[in-house]
Amino acid sequence: LNLKGSPGKVQLEVVVGRDGKVEPASVRVVEASNKALGDALAKSAPRMAFVPGQKGGQPVRTRVRIPFEIGG
Repeated sequence: LNLKGSPGKVQLEVVVGRDGKVEPASVRVVEASNKALGDALAKSAPRMAFVPGQKGGQPVRTRVRIPFEIGG
């Protein structure tokens, strides 16, 4: 997939597990000004890693929205 020159905004919603990894089944495109870009980012989301949320000093599963703005 070649998205060069395809600007757009995408917002993904994912669940970050206690291990900081995105749970693949949780990935959802909330908004995408460019469908191909949204699909590509959703496909790559499970390879992303985060610092997990914490509650009481312990890591917890957390639902987050991730905004992307890609320039052309």
